[in-house]
Order: sequence, then C-alpha cells, then structure tokens
Amino acid sequence: MLTSIFTSIVAYISTNIDDIFVLMILLASAMGGTKQKLIAGHFLGVGLIAVISMLGAVGLQNLPLNYVGILGLVPIALGIKAWHERDDETVEATAVGLLSMT
Repeated sequence: MLTSIFTSIVAYISTNIDDIFVLMILLASAMGGTKQKLIAGHFLGVGLIAVISMLGAVGLQNLPLNYVGILGLVPIALGIKAWHERDDETVEATAVGLLSMT
C-alpha cells in the first residue's frame, strides 16, 4: 500500500513538472488577489482532470480488453484530421508588436 502511494506521488510529480514551473512563473508575475485565483484554478483544473480520468476508467471497464488498445488510434486520427483541415485554410502571417509595419 505504501509503495503504491509513493509510486503515485512520484508519477504525478514527474508528469507534471512542467506544469509546476509554469505555475511558479505565473505566481511570480501575479499581483494582489490574482495569486489566490491562480492557485484555485490550478487545483480546480487538476481535480477536474482526475474526475474525468476516473469516469473514463469506470467506463472502460465495460469495454472488452482487446478494444482498449484501439483507443490509442483516436488521438492520431484527430491529429491527422486537424492537419488536413489546417492545410485547407490559407494562413496569413501578421506581425504583432513594436516592430510591426502597418
């Protein structure tokens, strides 16, 4: 039991290390009451992701084990679809900032 808890903590920290750095930068640049909103939003977001993951795990229990591996193709298909849709659109580069010409 203790090893499972330790493994869970290490897995959470190692997969969210970039999120921790982004949160530290945002907290360092925040002023006044914004820090409380940042922290509350972070905990709300992490909690929401955990709840959605648990609901997904419960839903996958009804799916045969052979089909669970096929679900890995869903993000690949979505990425290919977005890539093809992006190619269809013409993207114009616009300069923004101090040195942009208007």
